[in-house]
Amino acid sequence: HCSKLPPKHQNKPSLTSLTTKYGRCLALCVRCDCKKPRPDLPDKPYLVGLTGGICTGKSHIIKTLESLGAVVINCDPLGHESYRPGTKAYSRIVETFGDKVVSADGTINRKVLGAIIFADEAKRQQLNNIVWPEVSRIIDERLEEHRRKGTEVVVLESALLLEAGWENKFHQVWVCVIPVEEALKRVMARDHLEKDQALRRVQAQMSNKERVSKANVIFCSLWDYATTEQQVARAWNELQAFLGKKKSSAL
Repeated sequence: HCSKLPPKHQNKPSLTSLTTKYGRCLALCVRCDCKKPRPDLPDKPYLVGLTGGICTGKSHIIKTLESLGAVVINCDPLGHESYRPGTKAYSRIVETFGDKVVSADGTINRKVLGAIIFADEAKRQQLNNIVWPEVSRIIDERLEEHRRKGTEVVVLESALLLEAGWENKFHQVWVCVIPVEEALKRVMARDHLEKDQALRRVQAQMSNKERVSKANVIFCSLWDYATTEQQVARAWNELQAFLGKKKSSAL
């Protein structure tokens, strides 16, 4: 189980020993057999969905993938785009949560809105029901643009990819996990939250076990940046080799 990930203070294990000791649910980029690649999707672009919980290192993984040549779509700006002033989602958010979530400049105050939804599961679901369909539509538009351009590989990063049920848009799902205790430390440090506030945010998410069950590739950012980059490079190189074989077999 993911709870068996080694503590941060332990010496970083080798790729072989870690893979052997912790098996599939562990960490220097282990390929899962729980979700096969999607042969029903168009071959180009090859679509990878990257997801993971709060503070699991997704941003660093995305930067590393970009440096390796991946075309990347970050879902956060798409979410913000979906409820900019004048949009249908904006009107519904203000109608649902009140003027208190509107900043002086007329935009949605994400900090105020976040405090509301993380304190109330029903309100969080209300927001998801407003925003997710709009974000899904924008994602489809972006992916279609890349199909027309002939882009080889697109990696889309979204924290809520699995919760929103978007996994079927992608050939593979790559997941980043860290132990809950580490997630709490990172959230408290990054967002300057008390432990109970951070715990609510972490517990509001899908569990590591659920994410891993839907993953093709799993990363763990528990160690230093170089170790994370090693995992990402391995996953990217394996993907390139796989795509090269597909291309050769099609000739």
